[in-house]
Amino acid sequence: MITRLILPLFACMVLLSHCKPSEQKVSSAEAEQFAKDMELAATRHRADFITSNLLVQALSDRISKIKEVKYKNEIESGLTKGLKNSGFEKSIFEIMGKQGSFEKVKRYEKNEMQRVIFRAQGDGGFNYFDVELTKLKDKVGIADILIYTSGENISKSMAEIVDKLMGESDASADAAGERLQAVKRLMQKENYKAAKKEMDELPPAIRNTRVAAVLNVQIASNLDDSVYMREIALFQQKYAAEPGIQITMIDLYILRKEYENAMNAINQVDSVINKDPFLDYYRGLISYIKGEKEAALNYYLKVTASKPAFPGAYTELVSLYVDKDDKKNAQLYFSKYKALRNADEQVISTYEQAYPFLKD
Repeated sequence: MITRLILPLFACMVLLSHCKPSEQKVSSAEAEQFAKDMELAATRHRADFITSNLLVQALSDRISKIKEVKYKNEIESGLTKGLKNSGFEKSIFEIMGKQGSFEKVKRYEKNEMQRVIFRAQGDGGFNYFDVELTKLKDKVGIADILIYTSGENISKSMAEIVDKLMGESDASADAAGERLQAVKRLMQKENYKAAKKEMDELPPAIRNTRVAAVLNVQIASNLDDSVYMREIALFQQKYAAEPGIQITMIDLYILRKEYENAMNAINQVDSVINKDPFLDYYRGLISYIKGEKEAALNYYLKVTASKPAFPGAYTELVSLYVDKDDKKNAQLYFSKYKALRNADEQVISTYEQAYPFLKD
C-alpha cells in the first residue's frame, strides 16, 4: 500500500524554499485524542482519514533531509496532489474488509516525538502503521508513517525514488512515472498479469528500489503461487533480516510449510511493536495448521480475553470445541460470537446449519 501512495508523486518531488512555520511538540493527551479520531474515521470508512491528516510541509522536510534532496519549488503542491489521488485509505479498507478494524495498538514517545502504532486487520490480512505526530499552526497531524510491510518510513521510500529518478534522463524518468501510473490503473482494474509486465519493464534503478519490491510482491500475491513464491523469495533475500518486515514473509513460510519460521516471523513482529495481544490469533492459526489443536485453542482463548470484541477467535473456538465434542463450550463461545456488534449473520447461519445443537 505504500506504493499506491507514492505512485502519483514521482514527477513532482522538488522542494520549496519559502519560509515555513516551525513544528510544535504534540502532548500525550493530544496524541491520544488524535488516535481516537483516527479510529472513528476509519470505522466510518472516511475516504481521506489518513491523507487529510498528513502535514505536507513536515513530510516534505523529512524527505529533503534523508538524502539531501535539494530540488526547488513544487514538492508540497506535488505531494498534495499525489496524496489526494493515492488510494492510501482504499488499501487499508481492503485489508479491513467487512468485519475488520483499524485501531490503536500503543502510543509512545521517541526522540521527543509522539508516535502511535495502528493495526489494520481483516479479510485482507493485517499490517501495522507507526505514525509520527507533529503540530503545525496548532494543528496536530502526521509527519511520517513507518509501514511494516515495507519496513521503512514513507519519507525514506519517497526519497529513494527521487534519488533514482534524478539519476535518469528526463525522458526515462517521465517514462518510468507513466509506467508506474499504468501499474496503478491496472491494479485498480485487477489486471495483475498486465501490471506485473509493466513492473518488469521499469528501468533497473527503479525496479530495484524497496517500493518496487513491495509492489511486486503485492501484484504477485494475486497471480499463481509459483510467481508469488518467486517474488517473495527475492524480497526475502534483500530484506528478511529486518524484524518489522516479517509480516510480508509469513505467507512465504506457510506456502513452504515452514511453520516454525512463520511463528518466528510473528514473534519478531511482536518484538518490534513490544507486544500486541492480537497476534495470538495468528499464532493460533499457525498452531492449527501444524496440527497442534490444543495450543491453537489456548491462543484463541487468550485473544477472547485480551480482545473481546474481535470476532475471529470465537468462531475458531466453536470449531475446535465441536471437534472435541465439547458442546457446552461450543455453545458458550457461539453465543458470545452472536452477541458481538460485528457478528456476521451469514456465519451464524452457516454454523447453525452445520451444528444444529448450537441453536439450543
